[in-house]
Amino acid sequence: MAERNPTVPQVEDPLERQFNDKRETILQTPVETLTEVKCDTHELETMISSLGEIVEVPVVSVPRYATFHSSVIATGKKGSDPDELFWPAGVAIHEDTHQIFVANRWNDRVEIFSETGEFLYQLGVGQLSRPWGIATHGDSVYVSCWGDHTVSKFSLTEMCRVRRIGGEGSDNGQFIYPHQLTADPIGRVFIADTGNNRISIFDPDLNHLRNNTFY
Repeated sequence: MAERNPTVPQVEDPLERQFNDKRETILQTPVETLTEVKCDTHELETMISSLGEIVEVPVVSVPRYATFHSSVIATGKKGSDPDELFWPAGVAIHEDTHQIFVANRWNDRVEIFSETGEFLYQLGVGQLSRPWGIATHGDSVYVSCWGDHTVSKFSLTEMCRVRRIGGEGSDNGQFIYPHQLTADPIGRVFIADTGNNRISIFDPDLNHLRNNTFY
């Protein structure tokens, strides 16, 4: 008889427990009272609640581009008006302006809010199909779309889309359900190409550099 692996005891991390408790409290708090919830730490993560609200919650560690606040903010509500959200997906915080960019999935557009949650403007109206991931770097905003297997680049200076790449497939520069994406400090864009089991890497102008494949 084969020897059974011994059960490894689970050790509870007190910091993780504190984080989960605070997250649960915030996501269960009515929107109108969220600004009254104080944090014991200035380390925050931007999340989207099940009601379609953008929420910042305390975390153990934060990325270099995070914005720090002394209180929790929430914004948005379910709907299709310019300041409303319907199944939002990705969120990005601009490193310089601290504006919040939201991939508004079922409304097929990107919503931009101030760091205090005030609605500012939109990108990609009539140009995006089920946007999912979003990232910013300098003047550029990158958005991945599940609906047409593409990735778009928008210019914040010109306030318009300047390039779109992709289409369904497995060749370099093609995607099958691109998911989240991010940009590194020199502007390279890393895209989780879900259906192709790979990370596709592009330069800032969305020229293909290489793939890292996982099986």
